[in-house]
Amino acid sequence: MNATHSFLYNFTMSIVRVAGLDQFRAAAETAKAANAGRLFALFCGSKDPATGNSWCPDCVASEPHIMKEFGKQTDATLIYCTVGERAEWKDSNNVFRKAADLRVACVPTLLEVDTKRRLNDAQCQDPKLVAMFFEEED
Repeated sequence: MNATHSFLYNFTMSIVRVAGLDQFRAAAETAKAANAGRLFALFCGSKDPATGNSWCPDCVASEPHIMKEFGKQTDATLIYCTVGERAEWKDSNNVFRKAADLRVACVPTLLEVDTKRRLNDAQCQDPKLVAMFFEEED
């Protein structure tokens, strides 16, 4: 996995792009330490550098809805985390599947960190569910 982080800042929200579980955990700790507001995570399949698209068609279909609604947030951070290539993800021992605190069983998975709130798979493709997800707070 790449060891690079990319940051996109808007005055009201930020998106942190990471690859792999270690980078996800580091980004989450940094956001929490900075009191970066509500903290969301989106787990998707890795993108093909040639096309810019994920190997996961559900991730490709979900991303526009999620980014549109997240863009309306104030005082929030989204960690966009890739879970690896298809073969790596399909391995039953994938680290994201084994992480008890995350329980990522499918991609895409959108969750609010340190809460029970999440959308899985096809739910992420429903614009109304995505909008409600970002509107509600625990």
